[in-house]
Amino acid sequence: MGIITIIFHPLIILSNVSLLTLKVLIKYFCNTLLIIAYILTKTAIIKGDKLMKDYIYKRVLEVAEYIYNTKATVRQAAKVFGVSKSTIHKDITDRLEKIDNGLAQDIKEVLEYNKAERHVRGGESTRRKYLKSKISNQ
Repeated sequence: MGIITIIFHPLIILSNVSLLTLKVLIKYFCNTLLIIAYILTKTAIIKGDKLMKDYIYKRVLEVAEYIYNTKATVRQAAKVFGVSKSTIHKDITDRLEKIDNGLAQDIKEVLEYNKAERHVRGGESTRRKYLKSKISNQ
């Protein structure tokens, strides 16, 4: 008997029941919902109206803590955690807001700082590349 059958079975037979039977059926139905909720929370974290898998929830918090403590860029965090830049970006912009809004604001400041500094890092990288090629040509 599947979960859906267990949930809807009491509803099918409600037409010809006494009040006592109805109370028993309601208790049965509530216990069934509690069991389903327990099963879901073992595999997922419920945040708002969305389910978030446990491993994603943990990764979001780990990535956020890493970026906040090291002031790392999205690219650096992606390399450390072995996931794509898109995943890191989604973790720290969308998913983190659902978990910890305060931490999400702190991370947003770090991202804005990294974005503002990006042109400086890019220029420095180009300068090093130019110097390296100049030295190798001599």
